[in-house]
Amino acid sequence: MSDHWDIVIVGAGTTGIPAAIKASERGAKVLVVDVADKVGGTLHLSSGSMSAAGSALQKKKGIEDSPDKHFEDCIQINHGTGDYDKMRLWQDNSADTLDWIMSIGLEYPEDNPVIGQGHEPYSTARITTPATAGKGYVAVLEPAFNKVIEAGNVELRLKTRMTDLIVNADGSVGGIVAQTENGDSEEIRASTTLLACG
Repeated sequence: MSDHWDIVIVGAGTTGIPAAIKASERGAKVLVVDVADKVGGTLHLSSGSMSAAGSALQKKKGIEDSPDKHFEDCIQINHGTGDYDKMRLWQDNSADTLDWIMSIGLEYPEDNPVIGQGHEPYSTARITTPATAGKGYVAVLEPAFNKVIEAGNVELRLKTRMTDLIVNADGSVGGIVAQTENGDSEEIRASTTLLACG
């Protein structure tokens, strides 16, 4: 247990688990808190579809694609209403994300990637969905997460609700205030605070 963490992550789901894994691989002392009694967050309810341009899965099937093409498609699909900076961040990094999740064991159905589902179709096949939907991600993320917890750089506290941010005198965030399972309030100090709680 630590009095001060390098990173406190609020949410043990889609963003929180990979962030904790990657931060711990870089030597950070990480605390992850989640109000739920299990990890995975909304992945337990999600369809699990992910679009990525330039992924190894596309290359394996001879599909030529790029983040620029993905960006152009997204502008057309959302009729120019998206946040362009966030869209570029997503599109420029989604292939690496997909390749990483596959490297830790996720397998997609043979017909993936596909052109479209749930919205206007993309111009090329770039949507992937695990056979077991969002739970497919949990099935590979949880064991990888457990490994970094066992290695000692990450601690997980379930049934712990963030109730407030700790704001330092200079206006920077210095951690969180959390309510523990037994109802106690606790200050958790950290150099970096990541809100990954949907």
